[in-house]
Amino acid sequence: MMSINYYRSFLLLAGILMVSASHAQYFEVDNYEEKHTSGTVYSFPILKLKATTAVAQKINEQLQKQELEALISPVKKGAFASIWPDKENPYSGTTEYSYEIVENNDRFITITFNGEGCGAYCEGFYTTYNFDSQTGAQLKITDLLTAAGKAFIGQWIACDKNKVINDMIKELKNRQKSGTADEKQDAAEAIEMYTNCKSNGEPSSLEYEKFQLADQKMILSSERCSNHARLALDELGEFSYPLPLSNFGLCFSQQGHQLLNTGLNEMATTRYMKGTINTTIPVSMLLDLPAQGTMTGVYFYNRVAGILHVNGNRQGNTMSFTESDEKGISTGRFDLILTGNSLTGKWINLKTMKEMPVKLTMN
Repeated sequence: MMSINYYRSFLLLAGILMVSASHAQYFEVDNYEEKHTSGTVYSFPILKLKATTAVAQKINEQLQKQELEALISPVKKGAFASIWPDKENPYSGTTEYSYEIVENNDRFITITFNGEGCGAYCEGFYTTYNFDSQTGAQLKITDLLTAAGKAFIGQWIACDKNKVINDMIKELKNRQKSGTADEKQDAAEAIEMYTNCKSNGEPSSLEYEKFQLADQKMILSSERCSNHARLALDELGEFSYPLPLSNFGLCFSQQGHQLLNTGLNEMATTRYMKGTINTTIPVSMLLDLPAQGTMTGVYFYNRVAGILHVNGNRQGNTMSFTESDEKGISTGRFDLILTGNSLTGKWINLKTMKEMPVKLTMN
């Protein structure tokens, strides 16, 4: 049986990215099916595109080779031979298998395969693929983000994950104070599991994160903290990170902006910086740093991971920019001087006018 956490994560992603029936579909999709001896029907998408059949064929071949380890031939059955259960052991292999066309437009197509895989135990899974609709190329995160954007998002994911885990550990410790002996034991095991799952402060490489595309956003997801033996203790499940353009627009490459239909261009002067406020508060910042004039950016406190926006101006090596929270309320101001690869100066709380030293270094 698939886990509740798996369903929760998958349905969240599917719900966010489901294409409305009113949207025109760029690719035609035929549903190829075969029935296993157990009676289970396995299905797979076959894409068609009248204008450029080569693009559809290219995507079909990539999907079939990666998912099925072979090309589908409708006249020769057995396309699912590499994944379906043995006749002698009906509880081995992939016992359930289907797909969903999540997005299908003239810029990209996103397809998710989901099912249940069995070996020593059975567990739900899903795999997502994103392709360029014009070239048929399979998209990678590195295609969609600049180097600075990738570093910024990798750090934000690591910090946000730690915050979620720390909040969960705090809740579990509260339960230990009043729970039964069994509940306290479960809480202790869960605390150990989550503690070992936390990042050591290093940013995520994004190498193992799944991603899905939608207009004006990308959604990343990373694996849960539990193995199968501890799955029942894991209340967090898979981690999901929506990356709306409103907060992460500076992170995307030119190709990313085109595919996501943002109407924006890549900022060639964007820089990723890490440092501290008041010498002890770690922060990470992505700042468009032109030689002169208007500046924009985003940053977050590593321990909190909430995105703050900054806007201001640069004159020579002197710059001043104001931060605003998610409601658009101005909360602070940076007055900084650029020396080499470092920004130094002060942050001013606009409510109390208290000043704190700032030091940021470009990475």
